[in-house]
Amino acid sequence: MSDITPKQAARFTQVGNESIKAKEFLLTASPRQIQEFIHNINTADYNPWIHRARTALDIRLAEDAAHNAQILSQHTEKLVYHSENLTQQTQRLVSETLILRHFTKGVFWLTVVLAVFTFVQIVIACFEYSTKAHDGIKSGPAKQQTSPLAPVSTLNTNP
Repeated sequence: MSDITPKQAARFTQVGNESIKAKEFLLTASPRQIQEFIHNINTADYNPWIHRARTALDIRLAEDAAHNAQILSQHTEKLVYHSENLTQQTQRLVSETLILRHFTKGVFWLTVVLAVFTFVQIVIACFEYSTKAHDGIKSGPAKQQTSPLAPVSTLNTNP
């Protein structure tokens, strides 16, 4: 960056031996500084500095655009890389979801089977209890067979 302001560089274009400083300014100035330089140039007569400044501005803008395009290209490559990773992770997630679905179906059917077995066991236990209770009523107090639900204190321990 030059130490010369755009207004000073525009004044140097009017002095023949100082025009080298104006050229150096155009080589190092930012696009905004070059634009300010163009606005400060005397345009009453044909002035070749306007064309030089416009050329320098076009070059600077093209360089900035190329730099920005390079940055955009790098970010696009990163985006493509992350998109590929995301696609792989999504595919993995879908396959694991399908596996979990199969396991869930298996657990559901095992639960149904266990519920049926539990119901059958309850029915069998109720049937056995009712049979023993019925047998106990038939035999009366003389029979020494006890009910499975009888309290421990009422059991006859003498043979």
